[in-house]
Amino acid sequence: MGIAFNSSYLPFLYLLPGVLLFSINILLSARFAGKGNVLANMQASAICFIIILGLDIWLIPLKSAAGAAIASSVGYAASTLFLIIKYTKWASK
Repeated sequence: MGIAFNSSYLPFLYLLPGVLLFSINILLSARFAGKGNVLANMQASAICFIIILGLDIWLIPLKSAAGAAIASSVGYAASTLFLIIKYTKWASK
């Protein structure tokens, strides 16, 4: 089992921070959706998509699966940061 999965270890480590941050994204998205503010969710999804697409085009040829994992983590982190900022502003009203 171990040798067959050795090449997935590094991409997994690069993807892990983004997945952990994305769990916050899911909670905030549910809160926004529950209050009828789906625009914030659409904006966060668009930010995530654009960042991942751009970084994938750049990083996959250079780093293969590790590049894709880095791109995903950065995209997930950016969309989560966006929603945290939106939520902070929205909740303080």
